[in-house]
Amino acid sequence: MESIPDNNVNNDMKILEKNENSIINNEEENEINNNNNEILEMNNEDEGKEEELEGQIIFRRIFGKKLAMISIINNNFSSMTECVTHDSKIIKELIIGDIVRIKGKISYHKSKRKIDIEEIQFIKKGTLIKDMNKKRKEYIKNINNFNPEKSLCLYIKRGLECPNKEKCNFRHEYKDKEEEDFIKKNMERKENMYNSVHIGDIYEKDLKNHKNKRNSEFADFIVEKFNIENLKKGFILDIAGGKGITSFYLTLKYKLNCIIIDPRGCELPKKYIKELEKENLKIEEKKIFFDCNNAINFIQNSSLIIGMHPDEATNDIVDTALKYHINFAVVPCCVFHSKFPERKLKNGNSVVEYNDLIEFLLEKDPSIQIGFLNIHGRNKVLYKKFN
Repeated sequence: MESIPDNNVNNDMKILEKNENSIINNEEENEINNNNNEILEMNNEDEGKEEELEGQIIFRRIFGKKLAMISIINNNFSSMTECVTHDSKIIKELIIGDIVRIKGKISYHKSKRKIDIEEIQFIKKGTLIKDMNKKRKEYIKNINNFNPEKSLCLYIKRGLECPNKEKCNFRHEYKDKEEEDFIKKNMERKENMYNSVHIGDIYEKDLKNHKNKRNSEFADFIVEKFNIENLKKGFILDIAGGKGITSFYLTLKYKLNCIIIDPRGCELPKKYIKELEKENLKIEEKKIFFDCNNAINFIQNSSLIIGMHPDEATNDIVDTALKYHINFAVVPCCVFHSKFPERKLKNGNSVVEYNDLIEFLLEKDPSIQIGFLNIHGRNKVLYKKFN
C-alpha cells in the first residue's frame, strides 16, 4: 500500500507504529512470564479454590475500569503469580514494589494459573520501588534459579531457532521424547488450525503484518475495492467500531466521512483526536445497537457499511446491506454459536466454527466476494459492491 503523503499523517503513522511496537513488546514479555510460570502450573482440579498469598508487585497494568492485572513475586523470589481483578479501583493506589496480601480464587486461562482477586490488603512499601520496573525481566529470569528445571524456550516451542541462545535463560533441548512429541503434535495442530481458517489466503504466513495493523490495512482495502469518489458521496457506517481506529484512518488519510455506531460509544485515543483536530476533521458517533430495524435512519445518506471484527453485529451488517442495497465490507471473527443457535447452513448443519460462519454469510448472496488483509489473525473480508 502507498504511504501517507503529507507530514501530519506521516507523524501519525509514526505514533501508531510506536504504539504497535509497544503492544508487541508487551506481548513478548507476557510470553516470557508464561514460560516462567509453566513449572508452577497445576491441574485444573484446583480451579475455584480459595487461595491467599503475600508478595511484592513486580508488574501492574490497568486495562480499564473493569479489568486490571498485577504480578506478585513471593518473598524469596522463587515463584510468581498473576492476579486479575474486574474492579481496577482496588489496585489504583498500589505501585510496583508494594508488598501486599491477596485473597482470591484460582482460575485458569489458556492453561495458565491465575488468581481472581477478591480482596487485596496493602502491607508496606517495598525496598525496590525505584528500580523494580526497570529490572523486571532480570527478576523474572532469576526465578529459574529456584526451579528444579528450566522451561523450554518459546522459540523452540514454535519450531524456530533462538536468536539469543547463548544468553537465553531457557532450555533449548527437549528433556525427553514425550515432551518432544507433545510439542511437535501441538505445532502440527496449530498449523492445521491455521490452514483451515486461511483457506485461499493470498498472503504468506511468515510475511504478514502484525494484527495490530488490521485497521490501517482494512482502511486501505476499502479504498482499493470501492471507488473513493463513490465513498465520498455519503457516510461510511463503522458498525461496532470500538476505539474507532478504522474510521480514524479513513478520515485522516482519505478525508472520508465516518459514523461509528456502537452501543458502548467510541473510545478514540486522545492523541488520535488531536491529529484529527489539526486537520479540522471529526468522526461522528452514535451509541445505539445496529440492526435491520433501526438502520434506515442512518443508511439513507451512507455509501458503505463496514465492520472490523464486529462480533455479534456481523450478521446484521450483511443482512442490512443486502436489504437496502448498500455496499459493505466486513471482517468476520467470532461465531457466537451459543448465542445464535438458530443459524443453519443450507445443508442443515449448525453454524459452529469460523468456516461455518463464512459459508453462512456467503449463502446469503452468491455475488458476495472474498478478499484478504495482509495481517496475522482472521483476515478474510466479505464484501459486495452494488455500484
